[in-house]
Amino acid sequence: MTCENVLIIFTICVNYRFGRKRMCIIFCLLYSLCCLSKLSSNFTSLLIGRVLGGISTSVLFSVFESWYIHQHTVRKSYPVSWLSLTFSKATFFNGVLAIVAGIVAEVGVEGFNLGPVAPFVMAVPWLIIAAVFITLTWEENYGEQDLNWIVSCREGLHTIINDRRILSLGMVQSIFESNMYIFVFLWTPVLEAGKPPLGITFSCFMVAIMIGSSLYSVLLTKNVSSQTILCYCLMVMAASFCVCVLSTSPNDGGDYVFATFSSFVILEISVGLYFPCIGRLKGETIPENLRANIMNWFRVPMNVITCTALVSMHHLNHDRANQIVFFYCVCSSILGLWTAKYYARSYKTRVVEDSLLQVA
Repeated sequence: MTCENVLIIFTICVNYRFGRKRMCIIFCLLYSLCCLSKLSSNFTSLLIGRVLGGISTSVLFSVFESWYIHQHTVRKSYPVSWLSLTFSKATFFNGVLAIVAGIVAEVGVEGFNLGPVAPFVMAVPWLIIAAVFITLTWEENYGEQDLNWIVSCREGLHTIINDRRILSLGMVQSIFESNMYIFVFLWTPVLEAGKPPLGITFSCFMVAIMIGSSLYSVLLTKNVSSQTILCYCLMVMAASFCVCVLSTSPNDGGDYVFATFSSFVILEISVGLYFPCIGRLKGETIPENLRANIMNWFRVPMNVITCTALVSMHHLNHDRANQIVFFYCVCSSILGLWTAKYYARSYKTRVVEDSLLQVA
């Protein structure tokens, strides 16, 4: 993940030399090559594939969203409030597609006799189809084209540091998503004592994400603000990890594995709430011309936190290492909750200031 931070900086730099549509097409092509590299047993080929995967991941989590928000708010002039509905539906159908993809991948493993690389090979045609679809149907849009790559990189970081709302929102994203990735790395070994069917377990997690995205839409109809929902996400995450701290003791012999599984399901509901929520708040908070740049910067501390936690766990070599890491996640979730509350206050202050300026 430290290597991925270098790739993130590289992606920030090139975002301004290419349009967002073009970068999305490049993602499809690069990730196709990344998937095909899994067919090789050569270390150099696998390393190149990992580099391509790191670049692709940075594009996936920044440029696609930036392209859509620009089309929504600038090209089409739709209300910003509509972003919530779009991101909620996107999160819901991501869950649906993930379940279908899991089933198709299982069929590929059994039917094509390729073993673990089958899902990667089966993903390539869909990536090519996506590239063709983007080429034929999307319009191009850009960030700040007048900046050179050094200035654009520095400008995004300067904006984050000097805007308290952007900084606090970025901290919340880094904390929440680093904890989420720690969970992704740990859920399989933690549940291993119960010998659950991994495919069905994964499907349960995806259903939980779908429930969370639907719950987000319900809360919006009840006039609950996205800032408040973001706080709920951190509260639920902290509570879920608290259960994990208590239920993963090595002395229990797997007796409480169902409690751990249940806490993971609740955690995934908070993830389903989080993604449409953070998508809307980033759309309202981050300047349009620097959006992809700033969103990539947010991923740097996320990778550092995740990598540090997992490496520390490895070096602990302690029978309670899982509990220690889960306890860290509890503490960081509480810090994220405090930061989210700070963001909510600064958000309200900014709204009041903007209202007074309009009156004046």
